[in-house]
Amino acid sequence: MTKQATIAAGLAAVSLIGAQAVQAGQSAGAQLTYGAAPHELTVTATANPATPSLGDRRIRVGIFSSIGGGLEIGAADDFDRDVEQIADDFSTLESRIQNLDEQATLEEYAAVIDAVVAYEASSNHLVNNLADDAYIKVNASATGPGAPLSIRSEQLDGVITLDYGVYLEGRVGVSSSGDAFNTGLADFDTDRLGEGADFEVIPSDDGYAVLRIDPGGDGSFEEFEFRPSNDAGLAVQGGVVRRLSGGYARQLWSDAAGTLHVGTTLSAYRVTLARSGALLDDSDDTGETAEDAFDENQETSGGFGVHAGAMWVSEIYSLGATLRNINAPSFDYPDPCDNPGSKSCAFFQANPQAKRNGSSWTMERQLTLEGSAYTPDRRWVAHAGLDANSAADTTGDDYQWATIQGSYMPDRFWAPSPRLGYKRNLAGEQLSYLSAGATFFRALHLDAAYALERSSFAGDSIPRAVQASLGLDLQF
Repeated sequence: MTKQATIAAGLAAVSLIGAQAVQAGQSAGAQLTYGAAPHELTVTATANPATPSLGDRRIRVGIFSSIGGGLEIGAADDFDRDVEQIADDFSTLESRIQNLDEQATLEEYAAVIDAVVAYEASSNHLVNNLADDAYIKVNASATGPGAPLSIRSEQLDGVITLDYGVYLEGRVGVSSSGDAFNTGLADFDTDRLGEGADFEVIPSDDGYAVLRIDPGGDGSFEEFEFRPSNDAGLAVQGGVVRRLSGGYARQLWSDAAGTLHVGTTLSAYRVTLARSGALLDDSDDTGETAEDAFDENQETSGGFGVHAGAMWVSEIYSLGATLRNINAPSFDYPDPCDNPGSKSCAFFQANPQAKRNGSSWTMERQLTLEGSAYTPDRRWVAHAGLDANSAADTTGDDYQWATIQGSYMPDRFWAPSPRLGYKRNLAGEQLSYLSAGATFFRALHLDAAYALERSSFAGDSIPRAVQASLGLDLQF
């Protein structure tokens, strides 16, 4: 092997993720720790389409090269309990209203009115405080068996790549454009209730309790419906991205100072997007209602993405740049008002801001810059990467990653190869992560990361985000 080939192999001889359009949020495989860094130990350690040409291996293949998942929660403490308490208290108070009958006294009706006013005040205050910071987000990704695959072709004077996989994510969060509950009873003066005051409780057309009050007993009833307002609730949004990618990379220039490698990738996408809304009552479980509506409000469409990259490799450092989604493909969300009588339609009409990304999701054009420094034997590697601009995922969250990481590769095959990393999202929630991983027998990759910021959920203080991934690949 020539010295130049040794340098290339030490950087990223087995790198193939250039064939993938990496999603903005969850990294796959060992990339969870490596970031964009090319590395000898894994076929899925860089997003730069140029890196498959860096080594001289003829074939590289992922057995099941990457499977990962993550969970993220908002900054609001214990909002899961708050949302559940709002729904439970609504159900309790609704039953109390419905149990009023002609035997109930004036004082009992006045007490119920006061209870409704107090409930609305506390719930509306809580919901408005939760609106921006209360959410749960999950994601998962997988590359299919046998992918990614890289084959060096003498006829084409370069490396061709093939990859396929799937990425999914979903986000449920509190959204509000006004009061969650507003019967109008807060403006009703109970001092107007005279000895002849009359009351009755009737159901509304959709089953909510309506309190009818005749303050003076003269037959002039005023109606107050106890129901959740369309102005607040739970917004659910997410998508599934299926991808088939093919790429080509080659060495473009070489001299005593180093080599220049370039590459391009074409990805075909099949994208399913979904969104729904649910009001904060307990007529059904709020989460189940949102989930059912989510399943019913989906739209699938296809598109293509073009990516390009370049990498300069010298004996002790490398520099690279990647431009993803050059053509910025877009995919449409479903319109919940295709079913105009649905609660999701009413919710989004009252909360247009809950339609994160608007009516369509665009895979925004994004430039990533990277650089590595390493020892001559390539055992020690330090890397840094930076996204030059932000991009949104299917849930509407923005990402712009800045990463640093270090790794060590022992010279013995059986010895684990450890790595440590730090990354920060410069956009969106601006969370910071520590990550760690190891490669075993130069084939099996285990990585995990957690956010340094913390929040409280179900009464426990936990990191706001955790991620984990597993990869297995071969090279020969």
